[in-house]
Amino acid sequence: MERVTWDSVLLGLDETLSFSRALELGKHVDSSRFLQHRTVLLRLMGALASGGPEMARAVFAGDPMASFLALTEAVELGGILPFLKACKLRPFAGNYWRCFKDQRR
Repeated sequence: MERVTWDSVLLGLDETLSFSRALELGKHVDSSRFLQHRTVLLRLMGALASGGPEMARAVFAGDPMASFLALTEAVELGGILPFLKACKLRPFAGNYWRCFKDQRR
């Protein structure tokens, strides 16, 4: 089993958000909860880097719901990037449903 680090979670999140922006979904990305999740991840990573596991635990415990959601949802969103890339999605004047529908042919 591969060890998942917070660095790799952040990388996957950033790559997926960048890909979404390339699909002209930037305004949706900018108003999404995933930017808040990114901030939480950076705070956890900063605590780990500056104070070790104990500091990271303390930051996590300061807002466990936000920390748990940020980690969980960032992993899930980052995990769909290979699928999104395989779908050959393209900007379609905001009509991404049609892009998905076209894939079934």
